[in-house]
Amino acid sequence: NRLVADRAAFLGAADVARAAVDTLKGITGRAPKFADVIIAPTSTGDVPDKQETALVVLGPEHVVAPRNGRGTGLSGPGRDFTEDLLRNRGAAPRSNVNALIAVAPDENRWADAEQALRTHMAWSQMAEDSSIRDHDLTVSQAEQAHQKARETRGAAERAVAGAWTWALYTRRFEVEALRIEGEEHRIAVRAGDRLGKQDIILTTLTSTAIALALQGPNLRAKWNEGRITVGELWSYFTRYPYMPRVRDKTVMVDAVAAVMGDIGWESIGFALAAGYDASRGDFIDLRIPGEDETPPITDTTLLVSPALARAQRRREEA
Repeated sequence: NRLVADRAAFLGAADVARAAVDTLKGITGRAPKFADVIIAPTSTGDVPDKQETALVVLGPEHVVAPRNGRGTGLSGPGRDFTEDLLRNRGAAPRSNVNALIAVAPDENRWADAEQALRTHMAWSQMAEDSSIRDHDLTVSQAEQAHQKARETRGAAERAVAGAWTWALYTRRFEVEALRIEGEEHRIAVRAGDRLGKQDIILTTLTSTAIALALQGPNLRAKWNEGRITVGELWSYFTRYPYMPRVRDKTVMVDAVAAVMGDIGWESIGFALAAGYDASRGDFIDLRIPGEDETPPITDTTLLVSPALARAQRRREEA
């Protein structure tokens, strides 16, 4: 239909972009891997600096393209915006860098999605009562316009869903990308499934994983002191990309509590305590895995190195 094609071609880019955002709001969905989903922020200031992991679905202006046609690296406005997003929230520096994952549209696929949206918008306009009257459409022609509007809506939604195929996140302070293609049209669900399979986002964690992080090169100096609070450890999880990225604090807290059932805690693990008495050099309410009950886990709960925990228990039993 020439009239519809002309309408589609003359639609303003801003109007099409707004339609894309409206479509994203309808098809992105939610996923258990993410505590929040934020759609099409206009600036980094629109994305809160929270400790729970959020998926940020970028708007259509933030496209990305593989460098040199390959998926080893991305360039484009979407990557630039993501780098800014991970550094800043508006004019303020961002603290919780490890709590954000962005999804950006592929440049080529967005071009296809934009055309699909234009076609749908043009048919939708043609199906409006005022347009039917203005163009003196017959009953049959009006019905065709309504049918085309319905058909092209589905095609536009599929095209938009298929365009948002790049997840961007930080790992060891570098922005990395993962292609998140698939049959699932709900972008958040597809991103969660793909990122979860790659362990880029976790909804479960083991106490062993925490112990390994404490013994690793980034936290070893801190762990050499023999103790760290849950609150301080959680701040490392959300702020530093060398730590595991988890959905929310509950994931880490559950892993901390799980150490109480770990028979191998003395080789790769920790004990727990309510506090530390510096004057005596002893931990308060020390809990040894396999010997004591699991305590309530709060921000002030201490993770205690096995050597210090075992030495104190021997003193207590002497």
